[in-house]
Amino acid sequence: MDYGLNGKVALCNRTASQIGQGKRIALTLAREGCNVICNDIDLDVYEHGAEQTASEVRALGRKAIAYPQM
Repeated sequence: MDYGLNGKVALCNRTASQIGQGKRIALTLAREGCNVICNDIDLDVYEHGAEQTASEVRALGRKAIAYPQM
């Protein structure tokens, strides 16, 4: 199903947890064609932070950055 999200940018919060909803939402939006900003307080602690989620988004062929939550 095409939701018309190709090329859009999504800001996803709480993406550091590797079992949380934030990560699942970010990856789902990437599969639908969105580029993703992965936002969380934990960017790269133990290689499982928001940067890990951004890396998985990039592996799906989309653009992604990890951005610190203020």
